[in-house]
Amino acid sequence: MLFRICWLIVLLAATLVAELLCCRAGALFAAPFFLCFYLVVTCNWQIGLAGGIIACVVSEAVLSRSFTALPLLALLVPFAHMWRHNGDRRHAYIQALPGALFGLGYATWFVVGENIVLWPPGFRMAAVESVWIVVLSTVYAAVGFPLMIAILDGIAGLAKLPVFCQRSVG
Repeated sequence: MLFRICWLIVLLAATLVAELLCCRAGALFAAPFFLCFYLVVTCNWQIGLAGGIIACVVSEAVLSRSFTALPLLALLVPFAHMWRHNGDRRHAYIQALPGALFGLGYATWFVVGENIVLWPPGFRMAAVESVWIVVLSTVYAAVGFPLMIAILDGIAGLAKLPVFCQRSVG
């Protein structure tokens, strides 16, 4: 039990570091979403939701965001739960599709939420810059999520913890 708690703390720290590094590179990385999805699929929805909430709140506080992605986590948990039972989890690279969807949703949510101005009505950021951030974030997510799954599954497999990818025996 203590080993699992330590593993969750390591996952949370790695998630936050990944998000900070990608933000430094100019992209919004959906690391809290990835953590939530990974934990819902490997453990259960309660642990996944709690991990996602903690990662979201801490990353938003560290990055001084005035807009939160917590409402999107409520939409992510049922999708992850469905993926746990019906999704293809044989290989990590297949997870690029949900990764790209998370990246697109996360980046769009923050670009719109952080830059919309009510008076005068409009958008603070140039449209080209906004689209560039969303595209870059989607690409980072499509590549980063399968990579994250492969790395975390490798470590979890060595530690005899539950893994995301369920490979067929035959």
